[in-house]
Amino acid sequence: MGNNINSESNPKVQNQGELESSGTLMSKSGPQAGENLGNKVSPVIELYSLGEFHLKQGNYPEALECIKQGIELAEKMHGSGDLKVGEGYIRLGIVGIYENQNEAAQESIKKGLDIISAKVGKHPDLAEAYQKIGSAYYQCDRLDEAIKAYNNGLEIITATLGTGHPRTAKFYIYIAEVYGEKGLNDEAIHYYKKGLKLASDLPDDETAKIYDFIASRYLEKDCFAEASYYYDKEMELKIKKLGRTHPSIAAFADLVAMSFFTREATFYSIVYYRKELDVLTALPGKDIDIAEVYSKIGHAYKLKQMYKDAIGCYLKEARIRQNRAPAERNPLMAVYKNLGSSFFSLKLYDQAIEYHLKREDLLIPMKNHFEAAEVYLDIGDAYLAKGIYEKAIEYYNRAMTKISTIGGQDSFEMSMVYDKLGTAQLVKGNFEIGRA
Repeated sequence: MGNNINSESNPKVQNQGELESSGTLMSKSGPQAGENLGNKVSPVIELYSLGEFHLKQGNYPEALECIKQGIELAEKMHGSGDLKVGEGYIRLGIVGIYENQNEAAQESIKKGLDIISAKVGKHPDLAEAYQKIGSAYYQCDRLDEAIKAYNNGLEIITATLGTGHPRTAKFYIYIAEVYGEKGLNDEAIHYYKKGLKLASDLPDDETAKIYDFIASRYLEKDCFAEASYYYDKEMELKIKKLGRTHPSIAAFADLVAMSFFTREATFYSIVYYRKELDVLTALPGKDIDIAEVYSKIGHAYKLKQMYKDAIGCYLKEARIRQNRAPAERNPLMAVYKNLGSSFFSLKLYDQAIEYHLKREDLLIPMKNHFEAAEVYLDIGDAYLAKGIYEKAIEYYNRAMTKISTIGGQDSFEMSMVYDKLGTAQLVKGNFEIGRA
């Protein structure tokens, strides 16, 4: 959770160059090729696009060569002060940023900005140049320089188009992303919200991603109610697109629930696991998935020491797993262990013994000796707590035998068995054996 729920938004997001023209937020994967050229692509733009392709592949010498050829051609066709020449120098500088050739990059960028500024003054084209520069710095993890470039672009867009223009909103979003990458969650949230207020033209998918980013920043701050609010808004947009019972809604709810669980926000994790259940129960053939969710809810209740609620969920899981033909051994072993330990925590030792004995029934003879030893120890503990010392000693001895079978006489597990066996002997009254 800063884990973003959307798998496509987990990396550093955005070469934001495409956002200006298409409203699409692109994942971080290097520069994005192509631009809106109308009905005809000029040879200059073809060379620039080829250079950008090479840059995306990490072929910097080839990228530089294509861009330089494009600049020469643009100067011949349009003159040295043309916008396409300025754009070429910006592109040349961006390659320098990727190559970490800072002096050459700054020289090219300054030249490009000067040409564009002389041609159009404070104009959205100049802001777009700063946006591309900021994106390159962002891709290269030079975050302070990215913020500076984006702020320069924001200043120009605000001055030329006004504070309420959608392109202003997109600069707020760019800046928010960089602050998020820096771990400055308050600043990131501030700029995301400013952008959202203005970005009415964004597709629902992109708005959902921004909701996800905001939620993840709140989650990192342990502001769980705020995180839940934005995850719910994101879920609403997903439901609007896919329908309430689409499997992707269940998967999303599961990821959100796990994110809250890892922050020990168990109440919210339970809320989203139950949202997942609402979807899964409406779909055919999802019994095992439903069992898994009941198990997760049980774990969350158990973490909150709400053992009765945990037992309720584990029993539902157990019924589903028992009804499978054939039943799967390992998941049944796990749910019986969870039931046994939960009953033990409530001091309901008969029920604890009942479910630990079910585990014993599932043991595979002559295999998994440590697993068998663990089962015997749990049964022994329940009998010891119940005051049936002979049975406790019997099961502790069984555990000892299993550990000895695999040469674990000097292991930590064996020392633990000796401690438990000694305790059982002492409380039974065999003081000499217990002390030994």
